[in-house]
Amino acid sequence: MDCFNTILFIVFNILTVSNAQNFTQFQGFKVPCVDKSPECLKRSLQDVFSKFIHGIPELGITKLDPFKVDSLVLILPGDLTLEFKEAYAKGLQKCIVDYVRQFEGDIFDIQLDCNLLTKGKYRSTGRLFMFLIDGEGHSTIISRNLKIRWNIQLSSIIKDEEQKYIVIKNLKTSHSFEGRVTYNMTNLFKGNPDMSKIVLDFMNQNWYMVANELGSPLINYCINLINHNLNQLLNKVPINNLIIM
Repeated sequence: MDCFNTILFIVFNILTVSNAQNFTQFQGFKVPCVDKSPECLKRSLQDVFSKFIHGIPELGITKLDPFKVDSLVLILPGDLTLEFKEAYAKGLQKCIVDYVRQFEGDIFDIQLDCNLLTKGKYRSTGRLFMFLIDGEGHSTIISRNLKIRWNIQLSSIIKDEEQKYIVIKNLKTSHSFEGRVTYNMTNLFKGNPDMSKIVLDFMNQNWYMVANELGSPLINYCINLINHNLNQLLNKVPINNLIIM
């Protein structure tokens, strides 16, 4: 069995068997994919991903839909500081797997198509393109047809009394905004609603340029959370406790 199929087995069965904390009690597994065809891998990953996003608390794997952001400070080009508080993002569990492509050496290309909603309080100071802004208010950002891509190389190691674990040997991620991004941010200029509206209209009329300037750090934060959860899973769950060949 290749490493990618093994990961699908692991995630699927943790999420479909109760008392997942005691792995040694597992007696058998429902196999989500029995071959390496792109169609089969795509179907399996689609099923696994939506469940994985719900989180596995007993393994320290956090829920990512919605995922909450108590405080996140981003330093952006133009000395723009953007802080989000009491925020959340939702939509990951409904992401669609566009494809899973396998190459030699357990290397895989994966692409998801996602519609994400981010909402919360914000505070911003600095320059956004030609605008010198100083704002504080509420923010709602909707990203449609966001493409998230992983190029991942998997391997295995022996540890913990000769137990075998899957490890991520190499990982590259990227994203692109294929659909419109809509911004609704109040009070971009404190006490100046007219100027606030001008800037907000500019942001929505030039959404692609703004998304690549402002949105990429937010999306990267989201991708890093997914990667962290995957590493948590692979680091804690030995293959032999989960897989019956």
